[in-house]
Amino acid sequence: MSKGWIAIVAIVLTACGTVAQQPAASPAAQPNPVSPISVAPEGVASQVPATPPPPGRWVALPRMSVPRIGFSATLLYDGRVLIVGGRTQRFADSPDGTPTASVDVFDPANRSFKSAASLGTGRDGHTATLLPSGKVLVAGGDPGGTAEIYDPAFDSWTLTAPMNSRRYDHAAVLIPGGRVLITGGTATQTVGISPHGAAPATLPAEIYDPASDSWTVAATPAFDRPEYPTATALRDGRVLVVGGQNMYGSTDESRERSEVYNPLSNTWSETAVETRAGARQYHTATLLQDGEVLVAGGIRDGRSNAWAVVYNPVSNSWTRVANMNVARCGHGAQLLAGGKVLLFGSGCWSDMSATAEEFDPTSNHWFEVASLANPRGDIVSVRLAGGEVLALGGGMPVNTPTWVAEIFEPA
Repeated sequence: MSKGWIAIVAIVLTACGTVAQQPAASPAAQPNPVSPISVAPEGVASQVPATPPPPGRWVALPRMSVPRIGFSATLLYDGRVLIVGGRTQRFADSPDGTPTASVDVFDPANRSFKSAASLGTGRDGHTATLLPSGKVLVAGGDPGGTAEIYDPAFDSWTLTAPMNSRRYDHAAVLIPGGRVLITGGTATQTVGISPHGAAPATLPAEIYDPASDSWTVAATPAFDRPEYPTATALRDGRVLVVGGQNMYGSTDESRERSEVYNPLSNTWSETAVETRAGARQYHTATLLQDGEVLVAGGIRDGRSNAWAVVYNPVSNSWTRVANMNVARCGHGAQLLAGGKVLLFGSGCWSDMSATAEEFDPTSNHWFEVASLANPRGDIVSVRLAGGEVLALGGGMPVNTPTWVAEIFEPA
């Protein structure tokens, strides 16, 4: 788990600094009430015979310039990968985990890392979003509530207008019009998971418009999601937001109440309630080739789980698919060129894993493939233009930042 060890009571580290506030866009920024639970039956996918894929192989790469956990990696239009910030030490070794401003660029042509221009401020628990211009927006993860834009053409950083809210461990996704939706997270760094259940959201969403260099307060989602929710851009322009609620030991933990944001109407709506795996943190959500979303693994009751479900945005329904071979949280997941999904690693607590497997949506089968060199969690991954998967940094062992990098060759 990238923010520390599991604890029933969270230790809150209050960040210093103030954030310049901008006027709210509309009364929609007020928190939405938590609505009554309505549970619909979930479908169950059947399995059909299928041929296992080639096991592939993991190839060790030169190490990054510094060990990293809680960082970002973004595929640029020229095929290189921008690697930004993160923590270089455990919280146990340093009160703030030592966020770094260092930046690396990975070049797949020669499989090497090169230092790039540093951030203006050290960040961890931030987000990085590729803009249509080819630049990258890096937002939050600092006590000042700031954001910066990287220009790969000039290897330079520019400070944007200030965000409306300070955020750590949030989610970000590109929405229609070249804008960026920021949602979830917390205004203060936290360690552990606290049992407060399905609480109303404390932070409104906000949207960055690079054309005007401005942040606009958007509608507030129904639920507080302070611990790494996932935000997946759907084919119709809406955004699916899953997990990230503090649920440890809560009676609400048996249900995952995901939400969908509609940027055209600036509104949030709840999905059907998902009850098989329940509330999740440190899971993955992967957009499949047919437009559905595979949600896999995560942590519940302090333990990794092997449950997987698929969300259909057209019917607003969940389908239970086969369990993974290994329980995972803090793992990596990437859609492969052929439509299968590669999942690898795990490490939120003591149940670390180096194993990897591929999910075949057409047959509802999980197939074991080649493993990482060592057990590793909190992995940040990118699918490269050539179809390989880059697995960077994370915790090895748990919560101890590593500079290890490997690349998966599917065949």
